[in-house]
Amino acid sequence: MKIVANSEGFRLVLFDSDKPGLTVCVVGGVHGDETCGLNAINLLESKLLTGDRPA
Repeated sequence: MKIVANSEGFRLVLFDSDKPGLTVCVVGGVHGDETCGLNAINLLESKLLTGDRPA
């Protein structure tokens, strides 16, 4: 995991498997009163950090 940017409540995190293949971009927190996207991103990030493969 590499934190590419972290300022003013904005955080950009890069996970790289070093394997060829598809790239995925996940965006959340567009509307401040909608927390479901942020919760999903936090869960995905924790699974990637522990090596758990998300379904």
